[in-house]
Amino acid sequence: MKRIIILLIIASTILSGCVSAKVDEISERWKKEKNVEDFIWLKDNCLKKGMSTEEARRLLGKPLNIYMYDSKQRWLYIKCDTSKNQFYAWSIIFDSKKKLKEIYRKGIE
Repeated sequence: MKRIIILLIIASTILSGCVSAKVDEISERWKKEKNVEDFIWLKDNCLKKGMSTEEARRLLGKPLNIYMYDSKQRWLYIKCDTSKNQFYAWSIIFDSKKKLKEIYRKGIE
């Protein structure tokens, strides 16, 4: 029984390292290349309601614009792919405690 617990702990540690490496890889690629698929992956797998502005910035990098509306901080990220005639804009909204509240995506094709 003790061996099983130790193996589970080791496996968990290894898997969390792999997941962390994948998150870091996709996050860095998003910051450099702004691939739509990378943002969607980060949104679906990493961005969670209640996370801090610091955590979100670590994942997504500096937003194109930050503004306040209705007492909420809003971050704007944009990707325009002229070769595919696509435009994407994401608004990330934080509450007054600087915790992630909502993510809106607007795609125009």
